Amino acid sequence: GQNLALQGLGDCICSWSSNRGSISPANNCYANFSANTSGPVTITLTMSIGACSRTVTKVIEVDPSPVINPTGDAGCPNAPISLSCGSSGSNETYIWPPSTDLDDATTCNPTFTGAASRTYTVTVESENGCTSSGMVNATVFDPPSGGVQINTGAPTVCSGGVLTLEATGGV
Repeated sequence: GQNLALQGLGDCICSWSSNRGSISPANNCYANFSANTSGPVTITLTMSIGACSRTVTKVIEVDPSPVINPTGDAGCPNAPISLSCGSSGSNETYIWPPSTDLDDATTCNPTFTGAASRTYTVTVESENGCTSSGMVNATVFDPPSGGVQINTGAPTVCSGGVLTLEATGGV
């Protein structure tokens, strides 16, 4: 969740509460509010000096963070590999640092074309300024090396017959 700094006044004893989220420390005139859900939140402050006290409330709006489900893929060296931030939101900004080997680091679904695997941290920012981040892997497989061959055991097969195939070499 996002944090909001809260402050009481003077040499009073302060007590904070909210209908959602958490306030820490709750009995200090300087506290932080942490939101874990979006929507309106009522924050209450009670300030006391001796037997006198005053309670004030304020309603704040907690904006939602983007919901993301980042996914990567795998492929061969220098072949296109699709990546996704996994967001279905609108009016969002996308950041894929480092942008190395990406066709467009400002879209939710860039294409990676590189010779070696790379991990990206994608950050999605909503139009209200809230952000969510996640890790995405672009995995590049090493192609088989060495003498790759097909062994058949016999050079021919009869129609309707079966020929056993074996791949050897590579790796």
